[in-house]
Amino acid sequence: RALHGMNIAMMALHAPISKKVASLLVCTWYNDVHVIDAAKTIECGNPVCVTTGLVFFFLYTLGIPVYVWLTLYYTLSPWAREKYKGSPMMARFKARHGFFCGKYEIDFWYYELLQITQRTLLIAVASFIQRGSYAQLFAKLLISGGFFVYLVRSAPFNSEKMDLLVTTNHFCTLATLWFALMMKIGFFEEEGVPEDVMSRMLMAIMFLPLLVALYIISGALYEACFVSCVNACVKGSRTGYRAAKKVSAFADRYGIMTSL
Repeated sequence: RALHGMNIAMMALHAPISKKVASLLVCTWYNDVHVIDAAKTIECGNPVCVTTGLVFFFLYTLGIPVYVWLTLYYTLSPWAREKYKGSPMMARFKARHGFFCGKYEIDFWYYELLQITQRTLLIAVASFIQRGSYAQLFAKLLISGGFFVYLVRSAPFNSEKMDLLVTTNHFCTLATLWFALMMKIGFFEEEGVPEDVMSRMLMAIMFLPLLVALYIISGALYEACFVSCVNACVKGSRTGYRAAKKVSAFADRYGIMTSL
């Protein structure tokens, strides 16, 4: 349990800690002084901050994905499953590391690493490329578009509903980036699109994953409650019918109904 909790915490904190580490290496201008992004009181190029940032970048930002890949390859990859087939070690591996790939198909045991890679690349783009520039938007579009295409082609999740939710989320992220690019180049202004229409479009894009999630949750509740109740009623009626037949046969055999 401790190892399982450590894996969850490690995955949840990887993105924010990596972003903080990147801020130690990124410089910005503040009151005409070149300072690091993490602290406006430290000048850019401070050897302590640069060294700390590089050490944590290689040990944590890059080290965690390498650790996850090695762990999954030697425990839950198709090669490992074949090697430990029928061994009690496989059940132990699933209990310890199933958090990483339990929601994916067996052949896509590595997909969580792709998720980490995407987040890390987006953090790097947001940190090291000029904010709000065309280069940053194009880089985000390229990264998000590439991973979206792979997601659609592979469908790695072992649940169709999870595939639908994640695909919708990635599509909305990509659509938001396209929307930002169109706004930056003045496309909507040239076409005369009102601002309230653009705001409604953006809100619709942002709320679409939430609506899909509500649809999936309502479907799950429907199956869990209504369908289960119907199945229980059908099963109970069949059991009652069989019991009634047995009672009727018993009564006919001993002439109980005739004597009455």
